[in-house]
Amino acid sequence: MGKPMSSQEERLWSVFAHLSHLVNFILPFIPFVNVIAPLALWLWRKNDSDFFNDQGKEALNFQITVSIVIFILQLLTFLTTGSFGLNMFRNDDVYFYNYNYAYGFYGFMSVWVVLLSIVKLLNLILTIIAAVQAHNGVRYRYPLNLRLVK
Repeated sequence: MGKPMSSQEERLWSVFAHLSHLVNFILPFIPFVNVIAPLALWLWRKNDSDFFNDQGKEALNFQITVSIVIFILQLLTFLTTGSFGLNMFRNDDVYFYNYNYAYGFYGFMSVWVVLLSIVKLLNLILTIIAAVQAHNGVRYRYPLNLRLVK
């Protein structure tokens, strides 16, 4: 446990906790780095400030929620586009030349790509809002956040 933080320090560390998931843009090849970064910060400084403890948990819970949503979307993408892809590339001439399968494949793929992009964009926008609020000393609450870490 470190020394207690001043008001300015706890707000700054809270901003870091909210924005720490951005390390995912630098290290995208590390799985769940968007969860690992806020977790590491929160575990390191959680006992130094009640405000940081609250905001660190909020940031961590939001990144866990985002990871769950992205995992579900990727699983649905794999299941739906995979079934179209398997049918489209069968050796049967009826399916190989049937463009409905190709349209279905690209149609579902487009839907999942758009949904995944919306989730990632909302993640970015909401964490920026949270960081600004934390910088102002406001305890921010993410909408639709699963509060798994208490």
